[in-house]
Amino acid sequence: GDRVKKTTIIIGVLLSLTIISSSITIWSLFFRETENHDKAPDYAPIEIEENATIEQYDTYFCNIRSMRVLNSRWTEAGGSQIIVGVARKMAELVEGKGIVARMGGDNFFVFLKKEFRNAFISQMAELVIRVLLEDTTYFVRVGTRMGMYSNKKGDTTRWCLDASSMALQYIRVSSDKFCIEFQKEMQQHDIRVKSIKEDLRRGIEEEEFEIFFQPKVRLSTKEICGAEALSRWNRNGEIISPSEFVPILEHNGAICHLDFYVFEQVCKNIREWQKAGIEPIRISSNFSKRHLSNANFAEEILQTLDKYE
Repeated sequence: GDRVKKTTIIIGVLLSLTIISSSITIWSLFFRETENHDKAPDYAPIEIEENATIEQYDTYFCNIRSMRVLNSRWTEAGGSQIIVGVARKMAELVEGKGIVARMGGDNFFVFLKKEFRNAFISQMAELVIRVLLEDTTYFVRVGTRMGMYSNKKGDTTRWCLDASSMALQYIRVSSDKFCIEFQKEMQQHDIRVKSIKEDLRRGIEEEEFEIFFQPKVRLSTKEICGAEALSRWNRNGEIISPSEFVPILEHNGAICHLDFYVFEQVCKNIREWQKAGIEPIRISSNFSKRHLSNANFAEEILQTLDKYE
């Protein structure tokens, strides 16, 4: 039969970043030649940059926007091709100017000379990636997110990586921009986000989330005609705003658990009002779009309602 063509892709895992005197030696890995576009490659280390001062470079931590959705739309094989395609595009953009290193999944670090910053950022906003599935070629528009740190003299490589990673994390929970430069206040934000993450599941399990009803008023009669159920987190006596914990819950998927917790509390309240002879009003309960991927979503809502018939 016809021989399968081999493809070589310049990308890899960052092995180590070692400061030697005033210069930086950067180690990366190449994808080995592989016969399948969607097969995970093997790696071999090579040295690709030496005797360059660290302040000549910017550090970027990048990932692919909505990779989970892309995997669902284009299958796992298509998703793998998208990651490989993004890697190839990035390698082309930085060739001779820096390095690209894959950290696993759809996460990449880039070290790039500062004079190429604007061109790189503008070209990374949206990429068009070729995907081949069942002998059909598709061209997929792929968005990215990037945290960027402008390296300073005396910085350790570990700090450059951490700072760019914090900037990317800030985008995920607090910004709709696709690229943002690290600012000092992001370090405190990162510490608070990690602290909230650590306490969130315990807070849900121990029912620290309080439910409030925001009334809806009919203007013509000035009567309450409904309400919206809102949650507030009473964390060690401090009321945490949803703007702080909801983006984190959305990101890790735990928002679905909280949504059903709130919904069940609403059902309990309505049942208690009925038992007390109070005519209940219509209550709105919010559900994240993440529930749309749950085939049993409607059934779980009905099961909760049935518990309080």
